[in-house]
Amino acid sequence: MTRANLEAAARVGALLAQLRSDHVLTIDRIAGLLGEQPGIVAGWEAGRAQVPEHATAKIEHLAGRLNFASLQSWKERVTRAHGLETLIGRDLRILAVSAAVLVETDAPGGRQLTFPRESFLGKHCNDLLPTLDCNLILSHGAGFNDLDAVGLFDGRVRCVRYSAELNYGPFARIGVYEFWPVETVDAGIVAHHLCHPHAEQKPTLRVPGVVVHWSEIIPAED
Repeated sequence: MTRANLEAAARVGALLAQLRSDHVLTIDRIAGLLGEQPGIVAGWEAGRAQVPEHATAKIEHLAGRLNFASLQSWKERVTRAHGLETLIGRDLRILAVSAAVLVETDAPGGRQLTFPRESFLGKHCNDLLPTLDCNLILSHGAGFNDLDAVGLFDGRVRCVRYSAELNYGPFARIGVYEFWPVETVDAGIVAHHLCHPHAEQKPTLRVPGVVVHWSEIIPAED
C-alpha cells in the first residue's frame, strides 16, 4: 500500500476500534452491521488491509448512527424525561431512570418521599419486585422475561402495554405501563417503559410484588 493508503487504513482501523470500544461491540457484531465477513473487518481494524471506498463510507455512516443511538444518549434522554420512565437492558437490569421515578407521595400525610438513584440503578427488576419472575404478558404472571418471545426485540411488536399495581416496598404505583424497543445496537439495550398513573385507584398490595389487571400486545405496523 502507498503511504496515503496506509494512513487511510490506519484512520479507518482506529475508527472501528473506537466504535467497538464505545459501543461494546464484538468483531462479529460490527461485521454483521456492515454486511462484511468478520475476518475482513478484523483486518481493516488492524490496518493490515486497504479499506475499499464504499466500505469506508459505510463505516463512517455506521459511526454516526451508533453515536446517535448510543447507550449514553439513551441514558441522558431517559434521565431528562419529565414523566416516569426507566431504561432497561436485555438482562432486565435498570440502566437509567427519570427524576419522577425517584419521587413518591405518601398518601396519608401528602408528603413527598425522595429515593436515591442508587435504589434503582444497576438493580435487576426481579430484585426490586421479587414476584416478577416470568410470563407477565402471556399468562398475567409476574415478569417480563417473555418480551423476547412475543417479538418485542425483532420488529414483530410495536410495544407491550399492561395495567398493573407495582409495590417496591417503600412505595407502590398503579398505572398503565408500556414497554417499547429502543433503537440501538450497543450494550444490549432494548427496552424502556412509560408509566401513566391512575390516581383514582388505591394500592392493595402490602408486600413487594405486582398485580396485573390486563395486558395487550400492540403489533408492529405493516
